[in-house]
Amino acid sequence: MTATKEITIADKPFTVLQPYVAGHVVTEAEAKALNQTRAENIRNNTASKVKAAFAGTAKEGEPTEANIVAFVAAYDEAYVFTIASVGGGTRKTDPIEIEALKIARGMFADFCSSKSLTVKAVKEKIGEEAYNEKLALLAEQDGVVKEATRRVKERAKTASSALDDLDLGDLAKTEPEPEH
Repeated sequence: MTATKEITIADKPFTVLQPYVAGHVVTEAEAKALNQTRAENIRNNTASKVKAAFAGTAKEGEPTEANIVAFVAAYDEAYVFTIASVGGGTRKTDPIEIEALKIARGMFADFCSSKSLTVKAVKEKIGEEAYNEKLALLAEQDGVVKEATRRVKERAKTASSALDDLDLGDLAKTEPEPEH
């Protein structure tokens, strides 16, 4: 059975297939898309160090103009996709994904508190990428997604009810412009 994921399009939920699994043989087009995403991730993840190196503002221990090419080449050679890096760091706009991440952050903070730790201390210990990967895994759990979906739907109902009573005066009486 192929996995699915619920996404929101124009404020409406839709279920889409998630056909790719580890070991999936990719087509030429899929390989091109993955290679493009990989190149974009490398560019995005090294851009600030490249800028600093060429501007002469690199901090101690960071690459300089003299060794920035070697730095990017080493980063490229070591780069692998992780759960956190998939998507190239793009900002999530799906309300359910955003809510699921919010829930995951809360769960992680509660876990840290139960162990007398701070989230900041854990992030420093395991690194930002590992932290984001753990959040992403938490946010994808069925229970978290179901709770996020429930919260988003409840918010939409509340907003709809509240907005129905909102008096927009003359604005509410304007005719919609015809679509071309």
